[in-house]
Amino acid sequence: MWSIKVHRGHLTRCSTLQINRLMHAAAAASTDTNSPEVVELLQKPSFNFKRISEHADAMHRNAQNRNVKTADAYSVKTLYRDQCSLIGRVNEYRQRRNELNGQLKGLTKLKGDDVVAKRSALVQESQALKSTLTISESELSDITKQLYDAAGNIPNETHPNSPIGAEENARIVAMRNDKPHFAFTPKDHVELGKYLDLFDFEAASAVSGHSFYYLKNAAARLELALIQYAVDFVSDRGFTVVTTPDVVKTGLVEACGFKPRDVEATQTYCLEKPYEHLALSGTAEIPLAGLFMGKTFKASQLPIKVVAFGRAFRAEAGAYGAANKGLYRVHQFSKVEMFVVSESEGSATVGDGETQSELATKCTESDELLEEIRTIQDEFLQSLGLHFRVLDMPTEELGAAAYRKYDMEAYMPGRALSSDVVDGLAFGEVTSASNCTDFQARRLNIKYKTHDSSPSLFAHTLNGTACAVPRVIIALLETHQNEDGTVNVPEALHSYMRGKVIRPPERVF
Repeated sequence: MWSIKVHRGHLTRCSTLQINRLMHAAAAASTDTNSPEVVELLQKPSFNFKRISEHADAMHRNAQNRNVKTADAYSVKTLYRDQCSLIGRVNEYRQRRNELNGQLKGLTKLKGDDVVAKRSALVQESQALKSTLTISESELSDITKQLYDAAGNIPNETHPNSPIGAEENARIVAMRNDKPHFAFTPKDHVELGKYLDLFDFEAASAVSGHSFYYLKNAAARLELALIQYAVDFVSDRGFTVVTTPDVVKTGLVEACGFKPRDVEATQTYCLEKPYEHLALSGTAEIPLAGLFMGKTFKASQLPIKVVAFGRAFRAEAGAYGAANKGLYRVHQFSKVEMFVVSESEGSATVGDGETQSELATKCTESDELLEEIRTIQDEFLQSLGLHFRVLDMPTEELGAAAYRKYDMEAYMPGRALSSDVVDGLAFGEVTSASNCTDFQARRLNIKYKTHDSSPSLFAHTLNGTACAVPRVIIALLETHQNEDGTVNVPEALHSYMRGKVIRPPERVF
């Protein structure tokens, strides 16, 4: 369904149904590439229908564990069976049609009453077959469309060690750095920002609406410092720096797994007509995945590691309250993102039923790369002197694409002052790292070959936040604050900032 306009900039929140319609409409769209109304179709996804069908029970339980209500593995199984049957029937009809055409061609130069009668019988059979074939091909087209729609709703399989259930079931993997202790009552970042003249939420609300902001003075410098430091930190560890577009095709958003479980709610901002096939990127992961779309690599080229700075745009509907005030939950923010393309190493196998996930996927290299990304995130946050925890996220927090996901949550003293923070736990998510195995690669045709003569294999893709700037700013301000309201700049950022202490500016406007 279409939702309300977000503001006069011709943006709407885009539903999954809208994205699906755009994808299907693309097949019949004009090829006039000069028209802005043309919806360019992404490459056809390569779903593993056979695997879904053979393990429908496990796939169904996996979807239940992940709380993906739109997934129906049994429907995929039925549709795949019907498609296979129809394909066989259509092929038989086409073969018979070719036989009839050959026989009629052989009779063209022959004469006689028996030839006329035979030709008439063949023509009648050919006409009847043509009608039957047309109906069967139409049925096959409809069933194939339904099959792809149903398969597109099936989430990725789940790592056998991932906790099952909701967010509260996340497993704490590690706690880093000591919790800050104050000899005074600490302030939250909004209060610090007022004293240091760092933000202007009122002006941003007048300009763009609720949950937008201006960064000023040291906060603006801190944003730029964190971006440059994060890019340097990651690139020093073997990642290639790229920049990405912030406007992407809705089909790419869908292919990356960013669709809501509830079709009436979404985090995606879509443009209005005639640009409804475009959306604002919710993360640089999306255009980074698109960078490799439709490409086949040599195994020797993998893994490919890239890091990019981008603006993230998210509707973040219904998230209000004291714990989410200020910079914590906003519609636009700066983010540095890591993305990796790797070999898939090993084939998918079914477990023995004793693991938490009956579907176990062998993915040695991408598992190791996920740990590498997690280590980079860990070292980055430690270098900023933040107290944080590492979480192995449970099934309901994996989204559609992730096979396994780690979150890192930084301690934010200001959130501990909020009455709506349960049990005084003042941790807020600042990074996330996911192994998406071949979920995105199958939808974007990202492949590799071990040898020139070997068949192409689907790659694995991984992603991880290097720095979600606003939330890191919150943690830095609140962790390193002094009793007089000034804030110490972490040593790692000294060379990127002017000064080692954030003080009130001399001029205020």
